[in-house]
Amino acid sequence: LDMTLPSQRPRKMAGWWWRLVLLPTAVLALFQEDAGVIDWRKQYVGRVSHVEVDTRGKLAFVATEAGAVAGINQRTGALLWRNILPEPHLVNLVLTHDNAAVTVSANGGRVHKWSQTGARMWEAVVSPSPIFPPVSSQLPMPSRRVGGGGWSDGVGGLITQGSDSTVVVLSNDQLHCLLLDSGDVVWQFPVIGDTVTDVAEGEAAPDPTFRAVAQVGKHVYAVGAEAEGTLVVASRDVEKGTAGETRRIKVVEGGELTSCRLINAGQTAVCISGAKLYGVDIVTESPTVHTHDLAKGIYTFAAHHDAGAARDAATATVVETGTTNEVTVSLAVGGMASDGGGFSVTAALPGNVAACGVVAFENSDIVVGAGVTQGNFTIDFAVAADGSFAGVGEPLTFPFAENHGQVVHCATHLFRRASDKSIGYTLVVTMEDDSMLYVRDGAVVWTREEALASVSTAVFVDFPAAAADLGERELELSGFPPAVFVKRLLQQLGSAASLFSGGGAIVSAILGHEDGVRDYFNKHKLVVLATSSGKLVAIQSKGGNIAWSAYASPHGRPTSTQLFLVREALTESPRALLLLSYANRVSDVAVEFNPLTGEIIATRELGYRISLAVQLDAVDATDTQLVATLSTDGMAHLFPDTDAAQTAFSGLSQSVFMHAIDRESGRIQGYRFTTGPANGTTVVAVPTWSIRFDPEVERIAAVGFKRNSEKVNSLGEILGDRSVIHKYLNPHVVSLATTTPYLRGATNLAVYVIDVVKGHVITKALHEGVYGAVHLAQAENWVAYHYRSRKAKRYEFAMLEMFDASSRKPTDPFSSLDAVQPIVLKQAYVTPFAVTALAVTQTKHGVTEKQLVAALPSGAIVGINKRFLDARRPTNDKAVKHAEGLMPYHPIMMLPPQATLNYNQTVFGVERLFVGTSGLESTCLVLATGLDIFLTEAAPSKKFDTLNDDFPQALVIVALAGLTMAVLVARQKAREKSLSNLWR
Repeated sequence: LDMTLPSQRPRKMAGWWWRLVLLPTAVLALFQEDAGVIDWRKQYVGRVSHVEVDTRGKLAFVATEAGAVAGINQRTGALLWRNILPEPHLVNLVLTHDNAAVTVSANGGRVHKWSQTGARMWEAVVSPSPIFPPVSSQLPMPSRRVGGGGWSDGVGGLITQGSDSTVVVLSNDQLHCLLLDSGDVVWQFPVIGDTVTDVAEGEAAPDPTFRAVAQVGKHVYAVGAEAEGTLVVASRDVEKGTAGETRRIKVVEGGELTSCRLINAGQTAVCISGAKLYGVDIVTESPTVHTHDLAKGIYTFAAHHDAGAARDAATATVVETGTTNEVTVSLAVGGMASDGGGFSVTAALPGNVAACGVVAFENSDIVVGAGVTQGNFTIDFAVAADGSFAGVGEPLTFPFAENHGQVVHCATHLFRRASDKSIGYTLVVTMEDDSMLYVRDGAVVWTREEALASVSTAVFVDFPAAAADLGERELELSGFPPAVFVKRLLQQLGSAASLFSGGGAIVSAILGHEDGVRDYFNKHKLVVLATSSGKLVAIQSKGGNIAWSAYASPHGRPTSTQLFLVREALTESPRALLLLSYANRVSDVAVEFNPLTGEIIATRELGYRISLAVQLDAVDATDTQLVATLSTDGMAHLFPDTDAAQTAFSGLSQSVFMHAIDRESGRIQGYRFTTGPANGTTVVAVPTWSIRFDPEVERIAAVGFKRNSEKVNSLGEILGDRSVIHKYLNPHVVSLATTTPYLRGATNLAVYVIDVVKGHVITKALHEGVYGAVHLAQAENWVAYHYRSRKAKRYEFAMLEMFDASSRKPTDPFSSLDAVQPIVLKQAYVTPFAVTALAVTQTKHGVTEKQLVAALPSGAIVGINKRFLDARRPTNDKAVKHAEGLMPYHPIMMLPPQATLNYNQTVFGVERLFVGTSGLESTCLVLATGLDIFLTEAAPSKKFDTLNDDFPQALVIVALAGLTMAVLVARQKAREKSLSNLWR
């Protein structure tokens, strides 16, 4: 308890602050016995783009869209090692040789060789800077599908066969030859010409002409396409790099080649133009063009065969795609060496199986097909040359109850068993929901939920309370206290009886060890995650175990997901709502499910595309919280779409305001939701205001919101003269950051605070010379944001705090229509770290002081007390004397070591932070999602409502027992003495 005089407190606080900064760095963020108990970490690799299986069939080399290169144990699914490349260095190609892997990344600019243990054996920089296609190019960016290196992005590679193995990389119309053992450059030349040209940093690379590379004999051939259906082929000597001839082959008359692949050991080019396949020998002087008619449709090559085609004589696969990206036809295209440029088309796979991979086995190219239909997993094999079975028997079908969508790619390892010489197989399968499966001899051995590396949103779901803890909620729902009191009393009597008969269950529930039951402090929750692939996954907050998972997207990968908990688990049937939006569909999808069990209750087409969805503070007769949606055509809708919901909304229609933010157009549109004049129940959205930022002048970079469930306990701040300044607690405030186009490597940052009821800009802050991403966090009456000042060459945190300038009582309802312009205070601080994600802690009643949670690129997650960023921190000695409990201002914000929430548990690639409340006012749950998932407890004001872990409980019990015995003995002695006095 601080008993110093008010005039002495600021000076004492200032001295305490400097002592805190100078504390020894050996202080830990939590007690050692708490490590791994109140937190956990799960590591993933992300959405797989390349899979290569080593020759022994024990390790799978994996490259992902997140820039991870990893090794996975095929037998257990364990992540053996993982290396994360910088963000621009996405992997374009993976090659394997002698149980080692070579990756080509950064659009061919970087080449790495990895051992089976994950050690980087060497790195070669074949381009001075990452090369990216120009913005105006019609070509797609580097393919993020499985096996993306190939015809689409102008990156190719192969490992040559000879006395000295080398790696040949095609990038930006240039060939680079490196020694496989050391990575030293043997030669490098442009495909045509003798001078290598580099692209200057910041400039766009020209469109590449050459898209694939193959070795035939002692020459390396680069193949590309030109206008009017012409193939261009250039060759170089594989050992010295001397240039050979360059030939142009006319393939199509009056048409364009949409895509090509090299098959038949790289000697045959198979191209698609319209609904025809064209095959031509790239080595022969005057090749014959072979054709094959396809059925009417839109055709392309499956991306997962790009790399392997030139490496091990693999075939290519053609798929027909419609507007919904659903594979409807799958054909295997194989080379015929006896006929130059000839090819065969294999369609022997059954209708419910799509070709998902190709593997070379015993001098044959084996097409691997896999598919999931009606709860069954089917695998089939065929020889590419003639479509016959490969000797593994008839198509194998086994039950597969899990819902992972369709098969995307399968990396296959075929072998002959030593016992009976029969053919065995293993498959590493990547599914539509981003999961990985390992299939061996007709059974799924393990599953990796890699969708958890791309979490888009999350909600914390409370488990059903124990029977004796339902009184408060039942009182709220029934409104009849005597009945609730009687029921609660009976429940407590039943719990007391069960304590003597089988008290272990109750103790387990209190400690949080019983699944599906809320613990005493409500820390054990179910965290429901929605991923960018459209998958739902529920994990337990204690331990991180997956409770259930379900693939909820009916139309492939969505462009956006929104998740709402509309009915809590305290009711008999909890409900959650998932909204899915798609790029090429005119109707979005609503999925209703049980958040505790994962049961999909209903999936329905909405008939419109969602522009905005907001959860309202209103419930219908079934205790379902309403969700209001706004379609792209400006129409308003309610969920659930029932008469009860319309009735519940009708009482709120005059006070419901929404706003839609379109980042691409820079438009912010405000709406007022009301009931229609026709029948009084139709919901109508009436536009009320709009603000537009011209994207060519000012682009929206970040948006910050208050949490709808945020509770504020303190309505003001106490000043040094004992007066109170009230916070500007406007619930309709949104903050957004805009940036101007980059000029000389920097941009100007503007942060706006807008009242979204009337579209009024409350305040604006400007920062010049800013570079990089901007992160916003908003709570109560303040907005904090982080940015990099290129001008000052440092990272900065800025704070905007707003205080009420009106004379109204802070307990009166707030109205934006007659609000007075608030008092705005601004302050900035220098920080020594960058930020990848930002959030604000929230507790059950809002009594605990706020804390900013920031994820750093280094893998640390830090908690920054709001007092460190307070805009009212005094800047001079005179102000310090009149500041009540504020630290003196210092431009550099240094954090103590105990601010790190994850101690030594490095969390890579954090993109989002989520905060959930617990039953303790001092504690909240912090979830970090990205390439890794990490959950821990945060106590911004320390754990003031719980006993410390080292509290001497045994000593207290012994002392109380001793005092009780002493009191009993003393009472007996007093009675004896009193009785003795009476006999005298």
